[in-house]
Amino acid sequence: PRDEIRHWFQEDCQSWFRQQKAFHHQGIFVLDQSHLVVPDNENYQEAVKMPVDEHGHLYSNLGRLTPEQKKALKYHPCYTLSTLLNVNHQGDHFHIASYELGPGNEDELVQARKLIPAFCKKFPKTMKLLIMDRGYIDATLIDEIKNKYHVDTLIPLRKNMSDYEDAVAL
Repeated sequence: PRDEIRHWFQEDCQSWFRQQKAFHHQGIFVLDQSHLVVPDNENYQEAVKMPVDEHGHLYSNLGRLTPEQKKALKYHPCYTLSTLLNVNHQGDHFHIASYELGPGNEDELVQARKLIPAFCKKFPKTMKLLIMDRGYIDATLIDEIKNKYHVDTLIPLRKNMSDYEDAVAL
């Protein structure tokens, strides 16, 4: 059923969006990944138990925890959902343009490498700017997005983030 839903969304639903000119002309898209916590039930295929809270946020600083502290963390079965939102500059327009659903431990780069090419091939020249978080910092991915699909990328960083400090140093 998951593949049938994905097919419907990516083929029928997105074609309807395109016919209705629902993609905003500014071509701004936001890519983000979330964890979807599901009940502890064997019927949830591919759900993976991860150290996330009930809202799907990964516990921070896992590397700094002692083995006892790690043992005390609650693990919830979850999926990962990467969503590609079409937005406008004013922030009053958005809709889900595409998505990728996977096991709870699937990395956001893996999902981005499926999602972005599929969308850009189906809707060429629709995406002009892709805003992503630091989890998507990968030279190969960014190079492909820019050179193959002609899409600019923006990864906002705060001054107190090590990624920002690395970028300034480079």
